[in-house]
Amino acid sequence: MYFDYLEYTKQKTKHKKYKEHRETLRLANDFYNNFDSLQETIKESNRKQAVKDKKAIIQKVKDWKSLKINWFRNKTNNDFLRLNNDFIETSQNVKIPILEAKRLLKLIEHKNIIGQRVDNRFIVKAFNNVLKVGCHNIPVKEINYIKQLIN
Repeated sequence: MYFDYLEYTKQKTKHKKYKEHRETLRLANDFYNNFDSLQETIKESNRKQAVKDKKAIIQKVKDWKSLKINWFRNKTNNDFLRLNNDFIETSQNVKIPILEAKRLLKLIEHKNIIGQRVDNRFIVKAFNNVLKVGCHNIPVKEINYIKQLIN
Protein backbone atom coordinates (compact mmCIF):
# COMPACT_ATOMS: atom_id res chain seq x y z
CA MET A 1 0.00 0.00 0.00
CA TYR A 2 2.93 2.30 0.70
CA PHE A 3 4.20 1.94 -2.87
CA ASP A 4 0.69 2.32 -4.28
CA TYR A 5 0.34 5.54 -2.32
CA LEU A 6 3.61 6.89 -3.73
CA GLU A 7 2.49 6.00 -7.24
CA TYR A 8 -0.90 7.63 -6.70
CA THR A 9 0.55 10.86 -5.32
CA LYS A 10 3.30 10.93 -7.95
CA GLN A 11 6.00 11.13 -5.26
CA LYS A 12 7.93 8.01 -6.26
CA THR A 13 11.12 9.81 -7.30
CA LYS A 14 10.91 12.39 -4.52
CA HIS A 15 11.22 9.74 -1.77
CA LYS A 16 14.26 7.94 -3.26
CA LYS A 17 16.58 10.31 -1.42
CA TYR A 18 15.22 9.28 2.01
CA LYS A 19 17.05 6.54 3.90
CA GLU A 20 13.80 5.14 5.34
CA HIS A 21 12.30 4.82 1.86
CA ARG A 22 15.36 2.96 0.55
CA GLU A 23 15.26 0.62 3.57
CA THR A 24 11.53 -0.03 3.06
CA LEU A 25 12.17 -0.75 -0.62
CA ARG A 26 15.00 -3.15 0.26
CA LEU A 27 12.84 -4.98 2.81
CA ALA A 28 9.94 -5.28 0.36
CA ASN A 29 12.23 -6.65 -2.36
CA ASP A 30 13.79 -9.13 0.06
CA PHE A 31 10.34 -10.23 1.13
CA TYR A 32 8.95 -10.74 -2.37
CA ASN A 33 12.12 -12.23 -3.88
CA ASN A 34 13.09 -14.53 -1.01
CA PHE A 35 9.72 -15.50 0.45
CA ASP A 36 10.49 -19.25 0.64
CA SER A 37 13.83 -18.79 2.37
CA LEU A 38 12.31 -16.21 4.74
CA GLN A 39 9.57 -18.66 5.61
CA GLU A 40 12.17 -21.33 6.40
CA THR A 41 14.18 -18.84 8.47
CA ILE A 42 11.09 -17.93 10.48
CA LYS A 43 10.21 -21.60 11.06
CA GLU A 44 13.77 -22.33 12.22
CA SER A 45 13.77 -19.29 14.49
CA ASN A 46 10.42 -20.30 16.01
CA ARG A 47 11.68 -23.85 16.56
CA LYS A 48 14.83 -22.60 18.31
CA GLN A 49 12.77 -20.24 20.49
CA ALA A 50 10.41 -23.08 21.46
CA VAL A 51 13.38 -25.23 22.55
CA LYS A 52 14.80 -22.30 24.51
CA ASP A 53 11.42 -21.61 26.19
CA LYS A 54 11.01 -25.28 27.12
CA LYS A 55 14.46 -25.36 28.76
CA ALA A 56 13.65 -22.17 30.67
CA ILE A 57 10.37 -23.65 31.97
CA ILE A 58 12.11 -26.88 33.01
CA GLN A 59 14.67 -24.83 34.95
CA LYS A 60 11.95 -22.73 36.61
CA VAL A 61 10.09 -25.88 37.67
CA LYS A 62 13.29 -27.31 39.17
CA ASP A 63 14.01 -24.06 41.03
CA TRP A 64 10.43 -23.83 42.25
CA LYS A 65 10.21 -27.46 43.41
CA SER A 66 13.51 -27.05 45.29
CA LEU A 67 12.00 -23.97 47.04
CA LYS A 68 14.44 -21.48 45.46
CA ILE A 69 11.58 -19.37 44.10
CA ASN A 70 8.06 -18.83 45.48
CA TRP A 71 6.05 -18.79 42.25
CA PHE A 72 6.30 -18.46 38.48
CA ARG A 73 4.12 -18.17 35.40
CA ASN A 74 4.71 -19.96 32.14
CA LYS A 75 3.34 -20.12 28.62
CA THR A 76 2.36 -23.79 28.79
CA ASN A 77 -1.02 -22.98 30.36
CA ASN A 78 -0.27 -25.63 33.01
CA ASP A 79 0.38 -25.17 36.70
CA PHE A 80 2.59 -27.31 38.89
CA LEU A 81 2.22 -28.63 42.45
CA ARG A 82 4.67 -29.08 45.30
CA LEU A 83 4.63 -30.13 48.93
CA ASN A 84 5.92 -27.44 51.30
CA ASN A 85 5.67 -28.27 55.01
CA ASP A 86 1.95 -28.82 55.73
CA PHE A 87 0.70 -27.30 52.50
CA ILE A 88 0.30 -28.16 48.85
CA GLU A 89 1.30 -25.16 46.73
CA THR A 90 0.67 -24.29 43.11
CA SER A 91 3.22 -22.60 40.89
CA GLN A 92 0.99 -19.49 41.10
CA ASN A 93 1.54 -19.43 44.89
CA VAL A 94 -1.84 -20.68 46.08
CA LYS A 95 -1.58 -22.84 49.21
CA ILE A 96 -4.03 -25.40 50.54
CA PRO A 97 -3.64 -27.63 53.62
CA ILE A 98 -2.75 -31.29 53.13
CA LEU A 99 -6.08 -32.36 54.68
CA GLU A 100 -7.93 -30.35 52.01
CA ALA A 101 -5.77 -31.92 49.30
CA LYS A 102 -6.61 -35.41 50.57
CA ARG A 103 -10.33 -34.55 50.52
CA LEU A 104 -10.00 -33.36 46.92
CA LEU A 105 -8.11 -36.51 45.91
CA LYS A 106 -10.97 -38.64 47.26
CA LEU A 107 -13.46 -36.56 45.29
CA ILE A 108 -11.36 -37.06 42.15
CA GLU A 109 -11.28 -40.83 42.74
CA HIS A 110 -15.08 -40.88 43.11
CA LYS A 111 -15.45 -38.64 40.02
CA ASN A 112 -17.36 -36.09 42.05
CA ILE A 113 -14.95 -33.15 41.84
CA ILE A 114 -16.69 -30.81 39.40
CA GLY A 115 -18.50 -27.98 41.16
CA GLN A 116 -16.79 -28.60 44.50
CA ARG A 117 -15.10 -25.83 46.45
CA VAL A 118 -11.38 -25.90 47.14
CA ASP A 119 -10.51 -24.49 50.56
CA ASN A 120 -13.84 -22.55 50.50
CA ARG A 121 -12.31 -20.14 47.95
CA PHE A 122 -12.19 -21.71 44.50
CA ILE A 123 -14.66 -23.78 42.50
CA VAL A 124 -13.58 -26.71 40.33
CA LYS A 125 -14.74 -25.94 36.80
CA ALA A 126 -13.73 -29.08 34.92
CA PHE A 127 -11.67 -32.24 35.06
CA ASN A 128 -10.70 -33.94 31.83
CA ASN A 129 -6.99 -34.84 32.11
CA VAL A 130 -6.56 -31.31 33.49
CA LEU A 131 -8.11 -30.08 36.72
CA LYS A 132 -9.43 -26.55 36.16
CA VAL A 133 -9.75 -24.60 39.39
CA GLY A 134 -10.15 -20.85 39.08
CA CYS A 135 -7.34 -19.71 36.78
CA HIS A 136 -5.31 -22.87 37.46
CA ASN A 137 -4.90 -25.76 35.03
CA ILE A 138 -3.37 -28.71 36.85
CA PRO A 139 -2.47 -31.78 34.76
CA VAL A 140 -3.17 -35.30 36.03
CA LYS A 141 0.60 -35.92 36.16
CA GLU A 142 0.97 -33.24 38.86
CA ILE A 143 -2.03 -34.58 40.78
CA ASN A 144 -0.51 -38.09 40.76
CA TYR A 145 2.85 -36.64 41.88
CA ILE A 146 1.24 -35.01 44.92
CA LYS A 147 -0.86 -38.09 45.59
CA GLN A 148 2.32 -40.16 45.93
CA LEU A 149 3.88 -37.63 48.29
CA ILE A 150 0.98 -37.30 50.72
CA ASN A 151 -0.28 -40.92 50.84
